[in-house]
Amino acid sequence: TKQSKKTSKATKQKEASKETSKNRASRYTLKNFVIWPDNQLAFSACEAVARKPWKSYNPLYIYGDVGLWKTHLLQATWVNIEARLKWKKIVYTTADKFTTEYVAAVKKRSIERLREKYREMDVLIIDDVQFLARKEQTQNELYNIFNILYDADKQIIISGDRAPKELTELEPRLRSRFEWG
Repeated sequence: TKQSKKTSKATKQKEASKETSKNRASRYTLKNFVIWPDNQLAFSACEAVARKPWKSYNPLYIYGDVGLWKTHLLQATWVNIEARLKWKKIVYTTADKFTTEYVAAVKKRSIERLREKYREMDVLIIDDVQFLARKEQTQNELYNIFNILYDADKQIIISGDRAPKELTELEPRLRSRFEWG
C-alpha cells in the first residue's frame, strides 16, 4: 500500500541517518584529538569519563568558544564509551535536535515515549545547550530527565559555548544542574 511504502521509506531514511551519524562520529576518537593548553582539562575529564563512566565527573559540563573542539571531544567520548560498553544505551544529540524531538512528541501526543527513551539511557550526551535559550518547556523536560538520570547514577555529558553561570537565558534550576559538572 501507499502508506506502507511511505513507512518503509521513512524507516530506511532514519536508518541511513543513524549510519551517517555513526560514521561521522567514528572519525572522532580521543586518540586523534589534538590537545593544547585551552582544552587539556576538558580532554582529561572526557578521557576519564570514557574509561569509567559514572565514576568521575558526573555530570560533565565542558565549554569553550564556538567552533573550536567541543563537538569533536563529545563525539570522541561517545565513540570511546560505546566501543568499551557496547551493551549500554548511549545517546548523543544536540540541543536543537532534542528540542525538535520534544516539539514533535508534544504535537503527536507521544511525550511519554520520548521520556521513556531518554530515561532508559545509560549515557546522555547533549551538545550546544546554549540553544535551549528561551525554550522553557524543553528546558523543563530536560531538567526532569537530567534529575532522573542523575539519581539513577547514569552518565550525563553536556557542552555549551559558555560557563553555566553565563547561560542567563536558561532557567536557573537547569543552570544549577549544569554547574554540578
